[in-house]
Amino acid sequence: MLYEVTANGSQYVLVGNPPVTLLTATVSFSPKTLNVDSSGAWVTCRIGLPDGYRVDDIDVGKVCITAVNGDDNIAPTYLDSGSLAASGKTLMAKFSRQRVEDLVTGMLPQGPSGRVDMVLTVSGTGKITSTNEIFRFSGADAIAVKADAKNYPK
Repeated sequence: MLYEVTANGSQYVLVGNPPVTLLTATVSFSPKTLNVDSSGAWVTCRIGLPDGYRVDDIDVGKVCITAVNGDDNIAPTYLDSGSLAASGKTLMAKFSRQRVEDLVTGMLPQGPSGRVDMVLTVSGTGKITSTNEIFRFSGADAIAVKADAKNYPK
C-alpha cells in the first residue's frame, strides 16, 4: 500500500495502477507446417523482445497463445512447465503439440482437406526488477495447418 504523509502529519492513501509498457515481440513458431497426423510432442515458439528488454524478465507462467487469426475468444494455451531455454535475447518455449492441435483444429473452416494458413498470437508479461517497470508483450507468427477430412470439425 502506498500512502503520503503531509507536513501536518495527515496520511492519504494513494491508489491506482502502475504504468504498463506495451511491447511488440518477435515471435517465430516451428514447425511452420503443423501436420495433425504427425506424432511430434512440441510446438516450439521463439520470443524476442525489443532492445532494452531481456527475456529473463518475462514471467514465464503468463506466456500463452491468446489468439488464432486475430480471434481472441479462445481459452489461452499456456506453456508446458520445464520447457524453457533462454539464449541471449531469445526465449525458446514449448507448447504441447496436442494442445495446439486441439486449439487450431477447432478453428479450421468446414470444407475439403488440405492446408490452412493460421496466425497464432503469443502474449505475456514481465517485470524489470531494477526499475519495477511492468511490461506486456504480444507478437504473432503464421503457420500452416495440414489436416485431412477426418480431422475437420463436423
